[in-house]
Amino acid sequence: MLEQLLYEKQGDRIIKVTFFVACETASDYREKLANLEIACRQVFSYPLLITLVPQAPIEHDLYLEAWYLPSGIEATINFECRGDLRLLRISGADELMIVHTHTLTGNVENDARSCFSLLQKLIDRESLSFDHLFRQWNYIGNILQQEDGKQNYQQFNEVRSGFFAGSNFPAGYPAATGIGMDIPGVIIEACFLNSDQLKPVGITSPIQLSAHSYSEKVLVSLLTRKSTPKFERAKALVNHQSSTIFISGTAAILGEASSPSGSYEEQTGQTIDAIEQLVSRENLNLYAFIMPASEFKYHNVRVYLKDGYISPSIREQVATYFSYQHTLFLKADVCRDELLVEIEAELKIN
Repeated sequence: MLEQLLYEKQGDRIIKVTFFVACETASDYREKLANLEIACRQVFSYPLLITLVPQAPIEHDLYLEAWYLPSGIEATINFECRGDLRLLRISGADELMIVHTHTLTGNVENDARSCFSLLQKLIDRESLSFDHLFRQWNYIGNILQQEDGKQNYQQFNEVRSGFFAGSNFPAGYPAATGIGMDIPGVIIEACFLNSDQLKPVGITSPIQLSAHSYSEKVLVSLLTRKSTPKFERAKALVNHQSSTIFISGTAAILGEASSPSGSYEEQTGQTIDAIEQLVSRENLNLYAFIMPASEFKYHNVRVYLKDGYISPSIREQVATYFSYQHTLFLKADVCRDELLVEIEAELKIN
């Protein structure tokens, strides 16, 4: 796969590869990551960000997602690997920083605190803040598990809110996905941007309540006060020529209530409808003007399915709407027990 990737992207610079593969334990995760790093060093003559997400691909053994810089872009690329933290910094007209960190003890509160502490130290060193964060992936082991009345996902939300409290987020919270993974612990991937050319814009859904505005009745914890999930339904990076819309992990929610349907196929359709309304011209024009003749194209589509269930109908619905041939179908728990499907994507507007 790596050799094919290198062949297909001749002239371009691969900067990040993410592998998706089933893992049984934290030690299994570390062993597979080490082996994948060896394979990358055998193929690539330069360092790049190598990450592993412990989620089982559906009907495949291994998925590979690659990010690259097109040829002709002048930029300085720095890579740093220190313990459980990996960093890629790209400096040119803008500065982009991609960070991966993980802690896998299985105590979600402590693991999340460890990951966010590393992020905090890093952005302090780089003279950035969480205000510069525009896209985040949060992988949480046993995401729905409850202990002493506290759900793992809610414990993660409490920690995230604590670290975000020191930032103002003038353009809204980042786009984010909070999703389950095979092994206990927490993995965070975060993308920070410092730019004078690209304007970040938070996008609100016309049919789904913003997650950071949820009422306490949909948050699972015995705490007197509960922190809401701090993310926007989508985040746009906009300039005068184009926009990229980062669509957060989206499920079949209307307002703040989960879909009453227990059908994977129906929830898939409801999730796609929520995305369609989120990025409709009418809605996007409320936040950033979109030219009538603009071209819309989806990239980086991921579909998370509880228990790894998939059907021809689900594949057809996804293919028909997104028209994207490289969709990743992954087995993972969604953040509510009754939710069966979650979908994320990026929308390029030229």
